[in-house]
Amino acid sequence: MSVQSTGALGSTGAPRTLFGRSRLYSFFARVTTTPVSLLVAPAGCGKTAAVLAWEAAAGGEVRWFAPDQAEDAVRLAEQTVRSPGPRTLVLVVDDAHLLPDGTVTTLARLAHDADGTLSVLLVGRRGVAQPPFAMVLAGETQTAHFSDLAFADEEAAMLVRAHHPRADRAQVDAVVAESGGWAGSLVLGGLALADADAPTHNGATVPLPPVLDYLGSEVLGESQDGLHDVLVRVAGEGTVDLDAVQVLTGSESAGDLLDAAAGQGLLVARQPVPLGTIGPAWRFHPLLVELVRRTTTAGGHDRTAYVDAHRRAALHHLRTGDAARALHHAGRTADVDLQDSVIRTVAPELVTQGELSLLEDALASVPAGVRDSHPRLAASQALLLWALGRQEEAKAAADRALEHEPTGPGLDLHTIGAATERDLEVDLALLEIWAAKSGWRSRRGAAARAAAALRCTHESPDGEPAHDLVGVSALRCAWLMLELAGLQVWANELDAASAHVRAAATEAQRLDLPFLRTAVLAVRATLEMVHGAYQSAADDAEECLRDGAATAAGPRAVLVRGVARFYAADYPAAAEDLATVRAFAVESHDPIDAAYVALLDAGLGIAVGDLEGARRLLERDADLPAPLPAYVARHFALFRAGAAGFMGDLAAMEAEAAKMSRACHEADARLTRAIAQGLAGNEREAVRELDSLLSSRDLSAEDAVGSGLPRVTAAAAAVSRVAFLHRIGTPASTAQARRLLPDALARIAPQRLLTIAVVSGPMITDGFADLLVAEVERPGGHPLAAPLLDAVRRLRRPYPDQTPEGTHGPRPAAAAHAADRQPDDLTPREVEVLRALERGGSNTDIAVALYVSENTVKTHLASVYRKLGVTGRRAALRTAQDRNLL
Repeated sequence: MSVQSTGALGSTGAPRTLFGRSRLYSFFARVTTTPVSLLVAPAGCGKTAAVLAWEAAAGGEVRWFAPDQAEDAVRLAEQTVRSPGPRTLVLVVDDAHLLPDGTVTTLARLAHDADGTLSVLLVGRRGVAQPPFAMVLAGETQTAHFSDLAFADEEAAMLVRAHHPRADRAQVDAVVAESGGWAGSLVLGGLALADADAPTHNGATVPLPPVLDYLGSEVLGESQDGLHDVLVRVAGEGTVDLDAVQVLTGSESAGDLLDAAAGQGLLVARQPVPLGTIGPAWRFHPLLVELVRRTTTAGGHDRTAYVDAHRRAALHHLRTGDAARALHHAGRTADVDLQDSVIRTVAPELVTQGELSLLEDALASVPAGVRDSHPRLAASQALLLWALGRQEEAKAAADRALEHEPTGPGLDLHTIGAATERDLEVDLALLEIWAAKSGWRSRRGAAARAAAALRCTHESPDGEPAHDLVGVSALRCAWLMLELAGLQVWANELDAASAHVRAAATEAQRLDLPFLRTAVLAVRATLEMVHGAYQSAADDAEECLRDGAATAAGPRAVLVRGVARFYAADYPAAAEDLATVRAFAVESHDPIDAAYVALLDAGLGIAVGDLEGARRLLERDADLPAPLPAYVARHFALFRAGAAGFMGDLAAMEAEAAKMSRACHEADARLTRAIAQGLAGNEREAVRELDSLLSSRDLSAEDAVGSGLPRVTAAAAAVSRVAFLHRIGTPASTAQARRLLPDALARIAPQRLLTIAVVSGPMITDGFADLLVAEVERPGGHPLAAPLLDAVRRLRRPYPDQTPEGTHGPRPAAAAHAADRQPDDLTPREVEVLRALERGGSNTDIAVALYVSENTVKTHLASVYRKLGVTGRRAALRTAQDRNLL
């Protein structure tokens, strides 16, 4: 048995008084030869002190780790297995009951594989994970418990006298009897006796005070040279590093006091720190933590100092931008005004970064009654609930918050960057915008409130919006600008929305906040998508996803990219993006997103032939907040017209065209009517109308929504004109189709609107792919012809395939002929007669099938023979096949 006064032992910070215990000698003797050793006992049994005593005596190579350094321990173990040293390395993990799941198993297996060059010593309370059972059976583990750590009476008496050398036998026996061999009680009893320093009173021993009472009245009394004040401010944290100590105490010498306390070996311990880790740290005994909790709760005599320390820490971390620590320390104060100020300051950053759990925990730390009745906290709570997707709860909290009209700053922390009353004004504007997007409040009123919060004017010479942002945080300002831009996009105020996106982008660049930059990119991509600049939108969306795929902007960016991929005819990738958007846990309640999800889903259905499903989806515009923006209504109408065209429902196409005219989308109406007219058999009239449309003012380079000729309209008109010319089928019209194809491709190319050609071209003529083949083979042909041809050939629809490699279905009688033919053209009725002839019927059979007389059949046949330049049936059929008329 020995008592060692060793002083501090390197980085482990050993107490000055260390005791060996005979029952532990054999246990520690086997540590270096046993892969895994466990020392498991309750707090205060002297586990760590026993290990330090062994380490001091053994002098081996030992590395200490705390639970939060588990990864470092595993890395060092792996390195040792790969490159073993000359002596056994012992990894000591203190508080091993706090290790992450699986760590003990990993360390045990590495120790097993190390072949005697690595041992692991786990020190902790009840609940330490056990090594693999196979190692236990193989004798590769050993365990020591409280019975091994408990002090025998003789050992206990020595420990008491170490702390009070003048204690008599009666005093020592009283302490030993009450301690039950527990180190903590023995040390505290010895200290109590030393302070009392009165051996007997009327022949009776001095009673040992209750442990916590003694700690509060004697050990941590004001006479402890400032230690009491330091511990009151820091011990409640359980474990602290030097930076935290200095922030909480405001003293650079507080660490020295903690080091002195650590020398006593019980209440404070230097945290074991592996090599390469910065700064000292201290861990406090659970008894001390409980004492601080008792004396610093409401009404406790140390409450004022405790609150002052955590207020100081909250404001410090607010200045340095550490939101998590600022919230933590503000919550320790239970000062609602301080909590409100800190929460409102960091809420925008946490919400936009998706770190909602921190904000949720901070709000939960405020008593429910106080939280619900505090208007400023109600605003923060509504922002959180909205971000969590709990819309009904968010609405209730928003209603409470919006009933509050700012009257004063409350806790004025503006000088250190905390939330001000103008911040609350911005928060309320954000809430009203979100409520307006869900249809709960007026969009016009929400936009007016946001503009007022930003002090927004649009009268500058350059047309850019000007804002008075004094007293409002820059992040909040940028966030509100983006939300206002989204509302303006929905209201079809696209110029104002673009201006606010540019202003927000300037703030994002100045603040250098990546998540804000991604949000700007997402809104800008939406604006470009609305304008039909799909490739530009996709570029911004891709950049947004590269910079911050996990941010709140992620779903919007994926949606924009999916729409762009749809127009680029990459249907599998577009479908994957659509699935990704729907897989997000919180569905977006932004009506823009909801609209384009429905449009993308319907467009994919049209592309692959699920026309009925597409038409059902396109009825979802009735579920969107009314009135729909002009561009959304326009896109739904165009998609409905396309689906109707594939189904041959020309009446529905005419109805959609009428709606387009009433909505002042005359160019789209003319396009829809022309296609319907051509599909009905009047191809030449359709071509003339498309010529007229394309010769009108063409703004396809910059797509004006609601005026001029938008990109998609111009591209669809050009493709349809080429397809109808080919459908007419005369040498002259076919040659004209080939001449005009490069113009159509040039309109498609800038924003890669391949879907327009992939879907519309083959719908109008089954020879559309032939035109593309000719363009690919033509010297100097348009470079888009080859990828477009590949896309046409890849697409397989459930209705008759129209590609060169497929089996062509029969074309309608009107598909290749018009009313005003040249002399050698066949009329629709003549084509019907020719097809009936192809099936092998007699004149009588043909007459019965077509409900005409035999003389009429003979007349039609004579006209067919004359126009084809033949004299009989067989020659007529051969020539018709050569000319691709059948």
